[in-house]
Amino acid sequence: MLLGGIEAPYETRSPRSWIYTPPETLPRPEPGTIPATEGTQRAGGTILFAETVDSDLAMDALVTGRLIRTDGGCLALESGAPEPSIVLFPFGTALAPDGRSADVPWYGTVREGDPVDGGGGYVGPGALADDTARAALRDECGSERVVAWQQ
Repeated sequence: MLLGGIEAPYETRSPRSWIYTPPETLPRPEPGTIPATEGTQRAGGTILFAETVDSDLAMDALVTGRLIRTDGGCLALESGAPEPSIVLFPFGTALAPDGRSADVPWYGTVREGDPVDGGGGYVGPGALADDTARAALRDECGSERVVAWQQ
């Protein structure tokens, strides 16, 4: 697919993923208005990790790539690095009952293969909520490379 004269590495179904939107202009829910979700969610053979605390703290590194599911079923971001990064989704993200999509509160629904872009940063396994989540990351995902997708 040609994008501004540059060959893009994958197709996109959403033109919004290719348009830069300054983070401060994105609609943000009021703190306390998003229902809490479990930090480690499982459905349909998919594992999703999400923040367990609603916070105003944010990292501002550029997070881009394509959402994939690892052999262990973990949702990860493929961005051209030697290995994919397991995604730590924002607070309030909910994995669909069939495990095929996730609803991200300020972004919408994402599915395997979708392009992802926004802010966040690369964090270690200590960013996960508890020892059970860290064990799942190591044992089931086969990676300790984690990217927090925040905005």
